Amino acid sequence: MKTGLFTTLLMVLAALYSLSSLAAESTLSVSVQIHDEAFTQQWGQLKEARILGRGYQWTEGPLWDEKTQTLYFNDVAASKLYSWQQKSGVTEVLSPSGVARGTEGIADSGIGGLHRYKHGTFVATVAGRRAVEVLTPGSWERRTLVDEVDGQRLNSPNDIVVSRSGGVLFTDPPYGLKERDQSSLKEMAVNGVWHWRPGQAVRLIDDSLTRPNGIALSNDEQTLYVSVSDPENAVVMRYQRNAQGEFESGQPWFDMSGWVSGPQWNGAPDGMKVSSQDWLFATGPGGVFIISSQGQLMARVGLDRFAANVALDEANHRLFLTNWDRVLMLTFSGRVTKE
Repeated sequence: MKTGLFTTLLMVLAALYSLSSLAAESTLSVSVQIHDEAFTQQWGQLKEARILGRGYQWTEGPLWDEKTQTLYFNDVAASKLYSWQQKSGVTEVLSPSGVARGTEGIADSGIGGLHRYKHGTFVATVAGRRAVEVLTPGSWERRTLVDEVDGQRLNSPNDIVVSRSGGVLFTDPPYGLKERDQSSLKEMAVNGVWHWRPGQAVRLIDDSLTRPNGIALSNDEQTLYVSVSDPENAVVMRYQRNAQGEFESGQPWFDMSGWVSGPQWNGAPDGMKVSSQDWLFATGPGGVFIISSQGQLMARVGLDRFAANVALDEANHRLFLTNWDRVLMLTFSGRVTKE
């Protein structure tokens, strides 16, 4: 049942963990705007907000590993990969995660997006290496999955999702190149959305987007979502799978333009994840938008700085956020049962 706009504001003293895992204190402001009661029925109320780490340049790509109860995240600008666990806090696990900082022509040198892959490995978009790579946790050995199409180097792969059949879908904007579209390193004429499958040619899903960014699949894998981080076209696109199993007919699905601020930029559509309810948790201007599969805004998490991406730990009703120079964990009370 829909309700009017209801806002709760949580001001907490949040435990802060520096890179050396030394505790400190800081005030964290988070607002949760409820647009539909169904969100509260499934996730409950926000009960705790914590800063897990701070002092980074630009955090990205959070991945929650339920088996090891570990959060992985990246500082894409510093080319570092980190892990976080409840007991040990933040640990640096790979540096450089891409190329060394200062590499000529490269703006973002490290990993952007992370996703679980086969046999305990991860697949990553590595902006600095301009490639999609498979990483083995622990040893952090890597192998290239794709770094070119028809002899042309990818721009700087940004975000990624993996289908149950092993297909890898990723976005390839020019953000990792210092001059972006004008970079002399840019070989691609497009900023594409791509689909890689074992034993098949890499397929271009969409070549029309100026800044394709976040990417996610619906639970039945019949719908693909792609965010466009262009302030002039701040939308989430939706693509449907056809009878041949290909994604096509991309259409603007959810428009965030009305939330883009004027003189002081407050972010744009970015990373996304889909929950078990088939709701899209999409970062965007001013926070995180929770959107039903019908395109209805269920709730919005307001933050005081840009949000780049999210990870979900639904078993514990936790939302992890890469939030510019820090990483947050929001804990909700869980499903509300009616008596």
